[in-house]
Amino acid sequence: TNWAMGVGAGTVERGQPLEFLSETLYDIDVEQRFGEAYLGHSRGRVGHWVGRYSLGIAHSDERYDFPVDFPGEQRIERRFAYPFFRWERIQDRFVTGANLQRVQRTEDLSLGLRATARIGWSRPEFGGDEEVLLYNASTSKRWYLTGKQLLGFGAEVGGRYATESGEGTQDLVASTAVDYLWRHDPRFNLYA
Repeated sequence: TNWAMGVGAGTVERGQPLEFLSETLYDIDVEQRFGEAYLGHSRGRVGHWVGRYSLGIAHSDERYDFPVDFPGEQRIERRFAYPFFRWERIQDRFVTGANLQRVQRTEDLSLGLRATARIGWSRPEFGGDEEVLLYNASTSKRWYLTGKQLLGFGAEVGGRYATESGEGTQDLVASTAVDYLWRHDPRFNLYA
């Protein structure tokens, strides 16, 4: 079938250090509860590409507890409830290998480009605290440099844009990752 649907929910509790010049100033307790449901459609593989479009609804509650000696608010709570649109594009380019990332396993390794983008609009009418545009985009790709060397790259950016309050961009996070695998012996890999 060309249709997909899904439902997911979860809770994450973690300690988040607030740092300045590599020194931890405060430890913040963070709790996030989230859920989503979506319906997606794909035309299937067209050439060497697969694309999917999804529509869904999402909900997120975030709570940040700061230490008593923190100079600002002791607790910040945020709620986002929003419909979203997601686009995915995957290049169908896989190779089969053994013992690349797992021991004694045959693996299907993606060498194709993978890209996703998601945008949502949280509003008080939907149950959110304020009017906010939420966005996220990512891409990744791997290449064989030689028959025994594999290079991977990934990048992601996400955040929020508050329209009603005039605060503009909030919690913008951008990250990149590069990994390198060198199989110098059938039993050993160097992974960096």
